[in-house]
Amino acid sequence: MATKKPVWKRLADAADKEGLTAQDLATDSKLLKRHRISQRSLTGPLIHRAIEYHHERMDALQQRAAKLNGVQSEFEAEVVSASSTLTSEKVEEKEMAATIKPAKRKKLVFDKYSATAVIRWMGSKKWNVEEARIVIDQLTKGIKDSTLKIQLRDGAKGKDGTHGDPAPLTAKEAKECNAKRKAAKAKLAKA
Repeated sequence: MATKKPVWKRLADAADKEGLTAQDLATDSKLLKRHRISQRSLTGPLIHRAIEYHHERMDALQQRAAKLNGVQSEFEAEVVSASSTLTSEKVEEKEMAATIKPAKRKKLVFDKYSATAVIRWMGSKKWNVEEARIVIDQLTKGIKDSTLKIQLRDGAKGKDGTHGDPAPLTAKEAKECNAKRKAAKAKLAKA
């Protein structure tokens, strides 16, 4: 069974709900009836206690509001600080981006294969290092000797290579490479 609130608390609560003071509510018989408070039970000290209780609650609410305003001010200051930090970081990123040169794209052999995939194709066709060097230098630039040797050896392994599959050259592309190989063999034979 729920315990009933004291009359002075019920009066203060009803006054809050109605937006009135406890004194004003005590004189309004209709509102007292609505909140089930007997007008006979309202004595001077009881009304006074309801007013005190109302003031205590209002003071507590004002203190809480002041505390929340302080927290809000701190929060707003942190937001402003974070915003300025982010803005300066974005400016720094843009400045850094302006100084960094974009990566150069490697030139593709036959406009679709990486040079290393073509070298693996050469390895799969049993080309030697000298032939492959002459032909790959005609097709693209910048291939190191170590890369050439590794990719030729990997291509000789076929699909078991660790660096990827050989390039799937078309018959026309293979014919062009073989013609360059033939010219490379002739050049090597003269040397």
